[in-house]
Amino acid sequence: MATTPILKRLHLKEGQTLAFINPSETAANIADSLASGGLKISYDADIPFDAAMLFVKGKDELINETRNLAQRLKPETVFWIAYPKKSSGIKTDLNMMSGDWNELHQFAIRPVASASLDEVWTGLRFRDEKQVKLADFRNSEIPTNQFGEYIDPATKTVTLPEELKTTLESNTAALNFYNGLSYTNKKEYVVWLVSAKQEKTKAERLEKIVEKLKAGKKNPIDK
Repeated sequence: MATTPILKRLHLKEGQTLAFINPSETAANIADSLASGGLKISYDADIPFDAAMLFVKGKDELINETRNLAQRLKPETVFWIAYPKKSSGIKTDLNMMSGDWNELHQFAIRPVASASLDEVWTGLRFRDEKQVKLADFRNSEIPTNQFGEYIDPATKTVTLPEELKTTLESNTAALNFYNGLSYTNKKEYVVWLVSAKQEKTKAERLEKIVEKLKAGKKNPIDK
């Protein structure tokens, strides 16, 4: 059986065992889709597994459930954490730009990629921090890292992260200048924001992005 698109996108392989942890009823379709692709779905984290997908709805659950699971993760484990999309209708205090993800550093894991799981759930993939290389911003690497949600090297299009989109929409001059930038320059601004590790840093960069765009700077590191 050839690897299905969803397995390929999630870095999973036919025959692997996936620990499906803390799922809600809305995650049933995801389990069915993965099982039809050849994965063995387990709902018991005590049974050896090759990959894990943890479902959380809020920051407290994120920390507590990850703490319970972290000791069972191996360096080679493919580990996804799924959280509700804003459009899902599920109450959540998590989002892609939330600083709460930084709390997971205590478990020695780092986010490396994101993917839409279905119309309800978004997934973030984490790896052992010792296995993670310094972020590579080259076009060839973007589809496999955390920037792939916003940047498409194939079509040379850039989608603004929600917080940056909202900020620029209230600053017409900055938005107009941004819209006139090349693909490469748009990419550099988005990478600069998304690569910020702390919420405070992201907030500071949002302000600086507006200032730089209004000043006609094509690159966020331009003085």
